Amino acid sequence: MKSLMLRLFFLFVFTTPVFGETEVLAGKIWDVNKQAFISFTDLRDQAADARFIVLGERHGRHAIQNREAFLIGALAEQQIYPTIALEMLTHAETKIVRAYRQHSPEYSLRLALDLNWSENNWPAWNFYHPIFDMAFAAKLKLVGADLTDTEKEALNSSAAPLPDQDDPRFKHYKASMIKAHCGLIDEERANDLARLQMARDQSMAKTLMENEDPDFGAILIAGASHASKPTGVPSYLPKKSILTIYLFETEQSLYAFDPETFNTDHLKGFDILWFTPKVQSESICDRFAPASQNK
Repeated sequence: MKSLMLRLFFLFVFTTPVFGETEVLAGKIWDVNKQAFISFTDLRDQAADARFIVLGERHGRHAIQNREAFLIGALAEQQIYPTIALEMLTHAETKIVRAYRQHSPEYSLRLALDLNWSENNWPAWNFYHPIFDMAFAAKLKLVGADLTDTEKEALNSSAAPLPDQDDPRFKHYKASMIKAHCGLIDEERANDLARLQMARDQSMAKTLMENEDPDFGAILIAGASHASKPTGVPSYLPKKSILTIYLFETEQSLYAFDPETFNTDHLKGFDILWFTPKVQSESICDRFAPASQNK
């Protein structure tokens, strides 16, 4: 328990707004259903009552992954021990995690080598290590939730029919895939990618249901698009007792906060917006802008 407390203290230092950051929205927690700010204790209590918690993140952001680890640790401090499922691991990699923990049950750092993390397409291990570290300290079950590359390739190469074109999940993913590829893919490719994203959501939902702790449920950490109730993983889960949390990057001032700004159809798919500092980064689409504008 002392080890867990030290980890929580370490993460608290890195998840609390620093001096001079007190006027920004980052660090605040907005309850979408109550239309009110809540404390972290309120968030923890809501999480404690949920069967499934889906954390929607921006990948590779220390402020975000540290908050996720902090929430996991805070639940463990209350003797709540959910299964932790991650989009960053395939379900086949669960056996690698299990084998590693048999010989190193408390030290997670070298797990990156067994997982060959540096060769995957996810951000560096140091972003996600706090999550693994906290799960190891609390002795939580850890599972991969995504499809394997082989399964993804098989789906892409299959002649299986597309989902219903009017399915809001399909429409959402088709639009997001076109946007993510800067509008440079054709409709057929967008359709295939949308089908793949839906299949990934189904896989992650199945993993949660098959691996949830009978007393404490399960937490999924995945990209924000996968966490929305109407279009993501939660749409394949039992409708009751789901808590969706979007760790939302923002530069907005607390004193300029307008709830209507966050009452979009997309953000209404989440129960909680947990605001985090925005990290400036160039969109890959910006690199194509000059060429496209010259056409």
